[in-house]
Amino acid sequence: MDSRNTTTPPPEQQQGDPTRVYVSTPTSEHILATLMLAKEDGEIVSVSGMPGIGKTQAMERLKSTETSVWYCQFSDDIGSVFATLTEVAKAVGITEVPSKPDDVRRQIVSRVQGTEGIILCDEAQHLNSKGFEVIRTIHDRSGVAIAFCGHLDLADKIARLPQLAGRITAPLRIGAARAEDADALFDAWGLTDRRSREFLRAFASNPTGLRRIAKAFRLARRMALAAGNPVTFEHVRKAWASLQETVIEA
Repeated sequence: MDSRNTTTPPPEQQQGDPTRVYVSTPTSEHILATLMLAKEDGEIVSVSGMPGIGKTQAMERLKSTETSVWYCQFSDDIGSVFATLTEVAKAVGITEVPSKPDDVRRQIVSRVQGTEGIILCDEAQHLNSKGFEVIRTIHDRSGVAIAFCGHLDLADKIARLPQLAGRITAPLRIGAARAEDADALFDAWGLTDRRSREFLRAFASNPTGLRRIAKAFRLARRMALAAGNPVTFEHVRKAWASLQETVIEA
């Protein structure tokens, strides 16, 4: 164990699952600052980055701590303007969605106008050009802030839409999570074992980012609790190994 001082109890003494609780990291704070900039100034922003860096968690944090924050998540089966508007309408609390896109848009504008709010568009890389444009129109007609968040290719899609790209304020592009992000998680989880921290920290910049680190720690903690022991490096190492690809030859 290292000698750092921490008020966080060790994992085996914590109630519930510490990996399910929001943890402030340098990257998540950068994302939150970008979202707050948009909300306070009524701007459009974009946040693109690798999976597992904390984008969705930052958006959920904003929604839980601020008023007039609406979250919607897109997928690759949302191809029409009407489908895009329907997702936004449901997010802002419209339960009876009109059948015509123009009517849906007008109801959304009426709902969010003057609220000083923000619509968070997660997995926005799935939007097509018409989807981006209709959401931009909602911003233009209501003044509501918009945040397009998604994978790294989101930035490339927006760049191909000059009318939208020119409206983006302070676009944020994050290649990968950093070691400092992992350290913030370890501190919050009460993981003080030096070997375990160094082992997991080495994977922070992997494509799976912090997400797999959290899964590995969750599994290691479960192993330790089942044995009635503190979390050790052996638990962490075995947990990480169990999450890797298994190939069974025919």
